[in-house]
Amino acid sequence: MPNLISADESHIVPNGYWKIIKYNGKVEGYLYEQETPQDADYKLGSISPEEIESFAGFEIN
Repeated sequence: MPNLISADESHIVPNGYWKIIKYNGKVEGYLYEQETPQDADYKLGSISPEEIESFAGFEIN
């Protein structure tokens, strides 16, 4: 993870982020690189919730 440029204090910026969405009995997972454009199709980051749990190192209920 790179340091935050021009910060007064030491900060670390994550290289990506994930989301798990639960609705109407369905569960979807998404994983994105920090460089992902805001207007990118969100479906391109689709990943199984189990893969996110493995990546994160904990179980999500």
